Amino acid sequence: AKALCASGFAVVRGALREQDASALARDMSALADSGALAATVQAKMNTRQDDIGWLDEREAASKGLRALSGAIRLLKAVAAEAVATGAASAAGAAALAVPQRAMVACYPPGGAAYVPHMDCSVKDGKPTNRRVLTCCLYANERWDAREDGGCLRLLIGGKGGAIEDALEVAPEAGTLVIFRSREMLHEVLATRGRRRLAITLWLFDTLSPSNIA
Repeated sequence: AKALCASGFAVVRGALREQDASALARDMSALADSGALAATVQAKMNTRQDDIGWLDEREAASKGLRALSGAIRLLKAVAAEAVATGAASAAGAAALAVPQRAMVACYPPGGAAYVPHMDCSVKDGKPTNRRVLTCCLYANERWDAREDGGCLRLLIGGKGGAIEDALEVAPEAGTLVIFRSREMLHEVLATRGRRRLAITLWLFDTLSPSNIA
């Protein structure tokens, strides 16, 4: 909570026990292999090349994906704690809600990436969607960023919006990343030798008139 309030992001390595991270990796691989994930509309614009799906903890459990179900519950608990501690309030919204479903994403090997973007842009003082806080959990065992690529790159801005620094986070199983959706420019670097799996949940501003995107 302190890191989120101070810098707008937090990285927690080892958020899952090793056995739980391994089980999550197996569940995510099984879901990707099942054909349940699909390309996004942005793929046609060549801005992102991941396949995604949406589900909640009950849907995951009904598919026999107990570790994935537990990971979604963990992300919801993290988001709820951010609200309870006031850490999420600094993200720019007063009335917040934890959504029902999380997004599961798979970046296939061979260069799949996501260009620099914000999860919620602000235009003329108005947000383009209701996302306030991004919570992302990775599910890739023994990830080697030099060989596999696929790092999350946080582009850290200073005064006036200029990029002052960059932090690359390897998507290792059990690593949790939280950041302010309306402030953190970020990208997914090209995924090379193997597929990259992640779960993302957004904390929503309930008062925004914008549609969920």
